[in-house]
Amino acid sequence: IAAYLKRMKRWERHHPVLNTLIVLVAVVLLWSGVWGVVDLYLFPGNPLLSNVVSILLGFTILLLDDFELDEI
Repeated sequence: IAAYLKRMKRWERHHPVLNTLIVLVAVVLLWSGVWGVVDLYLFPGNPLLSNVVSILLGFTILLLDDFELDEI
């Protein structure tokens, strides 16, 4: 595993733009998947309630994790 991590770090240093694009695609895919699951299971018949609860859950998670809400 150590050799693999060493190769990955070297690859990241040599191809920073490609690495950034790969990470960007991964983040967008993760966000899209979470969004789809929330749409399916969190009050699927009531989009307004689903959105309000999602916002409240997001703020609650940020508060519990001690993020600074003034940065948002």
